[in-house]
Amino acid sequence: MLGNCGTASELKKKLAPNFAVPDIEKTVAFYRDVLGFKLEMAVPEDKSGVEQELTERKKYIYAMMSRDGVEVMFQRMQEFYVKDCNGYILGFAERK
Repeated sequence: MLGNCGTASELKKKLAPNFAVPDIEKTVAFYRDVLGFKLEMAVPEDKSGVEQELTERKKYIYAMMSRDGVEVMFQRMQEFYVKDCNGYILGFAERK
């Protein structure tokens, strides 16, 4: 048991990698067309709602895709990393 989070196997089932990407539309197309993932939901830049398919008229800031029980989340972000004097890697990100 991991505190109030449940067991390690329960926690593992809930994990979804979250990737910062520069282009949601291009990333969704690759994961769909090349890797066989299905778009589960996407959030447009204006945050007007959650959509189940992308449209050419909008830009998106989030997308979640799945395949065979595996979910991945993409966020449009600009990131950079700095290694401090203790060897820690500090990550900074901002929405594009």
